[in-house]
Amino acid sequence: MAGDPPERTRLGDREEAVRRLHAAGLNDREIADRLHRRVLFVWRVRDRLGLPANQRGPARQGETYFTEHLARARLKTILERGAT
Repeated sequence: MAGDPPERTRLGDREEAVRRLHAAGLNDREIADRLHRRVLFVWRVRDRLGLPANQRGPARQGETYFTEHLARARLKTILERGAT
């Protein structure tokens, strides 16, 4: 993940790079730029690996899309209210 990617890589290596960069919180555009690939490539790999899209923009904090984060927060609130 550090430095420039080699000119030729195996699909397994590229999938692992997408997996690691996704885990670091990068979105599809950022991953594509880092790997010198198209966004469509990253989207297909991420879809094949079953990874959700990471949030876009400067407000991102390593979370997936805001709606998923909001759903988890609502569920937590509901569970906390039910426990009291």
